[in-house]
Amino acid sequence: MLSFQREAIGGSSAAHPPEEPPLSRTLSERELCDWLEAQAPELARRWSLELRARSGRDEGELEPLRDAILAGIVRFLSPAVGPWRDQVEPLLQQVAALYGNVACLRGLAAGDVVEEIQLLREILFRFLFRESSPEEPANGVGIRELLRLSRVVDHVVTHANVGHIDGLFFNLLHGSGVTSLPGEEKIGELASELSQLQEELDQMRPVVAPRSQPPRN
Repeated sequence: MLSFQREAIGGSSAAHPPEEPPLSRTLSERELCDWLEAQAPELARRWSLELRARSGRDEGELEPLRDAILAGIVRFLSPAVGPWRDQVEPLLQQVAALYGNVACLRGLAAGDVVEEIQLLREILFRFLFRESSPEEPANGVGIRELLRLSRVVDHVVTHANVGHIDGLFFNLLHGSGVTSLPGEEKIGELASELSQLQEELDQMRPVVAPRSQPPRN
């Protein structure tokens, strides 16, 4: 307080007012959707690399299928946080359940599935805050958008667990109860299911583009 009074008396504060930091502007919903769309390939690549580094094992023919599904999940993030999220959510749930099915075939426990999806959340936040800097304050992401993105990841966790449980019950009812490596036919079925979901998203894309809005009742 004393220091402030001395500066005021001397007139230095009036002559040279302290510089105010630039006002920050957070990403809008549309900008976040655009960012997720642009970063999707790199996000999927990073997720795959970190999963491989953590597991430390070769998953054979299941690894390309796993990578294709996680890339599919990342592709759904942009429309899932946009204005058409209610229309896209059922497709994302099915892709997440498919990830859980494959996790079961990979011999993962339910906790492992949660950890793998949580890794996606970590990577998303890392990428988002890597893009933000004091020099470019407009690259920040608002709390509302951050929570919305986090809720999408929560939905992925939930439905991946559902898919994992379904896989365990299938093995119990139709097999020995022990997860075994799937044959080419099973892998082909799962890959075909993923392709169908991606085709549905592609067909919806002109409608669910970040700049479009759903009809209001």
